[in-house]
This record gives sequence, structure tokens and C-alpha cells, in this order.
Amino acid sequence: CVIPALDAGISSAPTRHPETKNIRFQTSASAAQMRFSVPGSPALAKKDEDFIYYGTIFGTFLMAQKSGVFYLIDQHAAHERILFNAIMENAGEKQPLLIPLQLKTQSDEEDDYLESVKTELADAGFELERAQDGWLIKSVPIRYKGNELDFYEDIVKKHVEPSQILYHVAASTACRAAVMDGDIVSPSKAEEIARGALELKDPHCPHGRPVFHKLTRAELFSLVKRT
Repeated sequence: CVIPALDAGISSAPTRHPETKNIRFQTSASAAQMRFSVPGSPALAKKDEDFIYYGTIFGTFLMAQKSGVFYLIDQHAAHERILFNAIMENAGEKQPLLIPLQLKTQSDEEDDYLESVKTELADAGFELERAQDGWLIKSVPIRYKGNELDFYEDIVKKHVEPSQILYHVAASTACRAAVMDGDIVSPSKAEEIARGALELKDPHCPHGRPVFHKLTRAELFSLVKRT
């Protein structure tokens, strides 16, 4: 949102939107009405009065308010967690590849490892087949953004435990597919991510980072020594 600039020329009786009034000091104002605290700013209620999306800051954080609490949301971590949850809910869904990825292994040990986890890889969406000089990856999980080199680095080289393959694949897939720090996101998409972030049961990215930081009105007042 765009907040009018405050300057020395502002009068004690600011011009107001004809259909609204200054609600800065109205304790009964709704959450949607309190979207602005600048006298004279229009307070146009949205359908969801409990949620207000303000915009982005530093090309990384989304700003929103819900139930009287202000949130700074990490756009990458939030989008990553939202995608991760969607991938886990649809685990095993795969997309066949017209041209299989050719995976070259470096040792018999790596071949033995892949052979031992073929079932777990299939459960995650990867269909592998032995080839003369390595393996063919004939299908990958839905939303997968990597290539054969990514697969090798993420799975084979790390010798991921069979029980962790699904989680590991979902986490790396979500990370690559999510918006990154500095990405320019359309306002509608940014608001969608912000709304989704505040609905997460576990507000942490798959790697454990918090998705948002929140501030109550009382905490913000305390920070500026205001009562």
C-alpha cells in the first residue's frame, strides 16, 4: 500500500476521503479499519476484516495484520512451507519424462545404494531403471525442478536414509520451486502467500527456520516507549 507522506506542511485539519473518517483514535474500529494510522487515510474494509495485507519490504518480507497482530513474513520460507505441505499431501504423484534423465554413478557402492532405495524413491515419485552406464530417471515428482545432477547431489551423494527420502525430496523440491529473496512477486500472489503463511499449523520451513515474526500493538508501543 502507499501511505501519504508526512511533512511539515500538513495541516491540523487534514483533507479526508469523502466516504471515510479518521479512525486513528477510535478504539471500536475494526481490524480492517485500522489498516492505516495516518490521519485522513481511507479505510476501505475488505471482505476478510480479520486479515489485512500491506505489501512487501526489502524485497524479502511480506507485511500483514491478522487479529490485531502485525506479521513480517519471510516470502521464501513461507512459500517453501506451503509448497512442501502440498507435495507431502500428494506424495507419490509423478510426471513421466519424454526423455529420461541420464544419471551416471561413480561407484558400485552408489549403484547398490540406489538399488536398495528404489521402492522409497518410487514412493516419492522417482522411477529409476538400470542402464548400461548408470541409471535412467523415467519419472519425477510433480513440481520437481531439479535435474539429474541435483538428484545426484541431493540423494545419491548424501546417501539419504530410506525413511527420510520422501521428506528430503519434498523439502528440496519446495525450496527450488518457491519464490526467492529479492524475487518480484505480484501483489495478488504475495497476498496469497501471506494468507497461507498465517494459516500454517507449523509455521517453519522444512529446514526449521521460522516463517514469520509477529508484533502485537502493545509490543510495538513498548519498542517506541509509548503508552
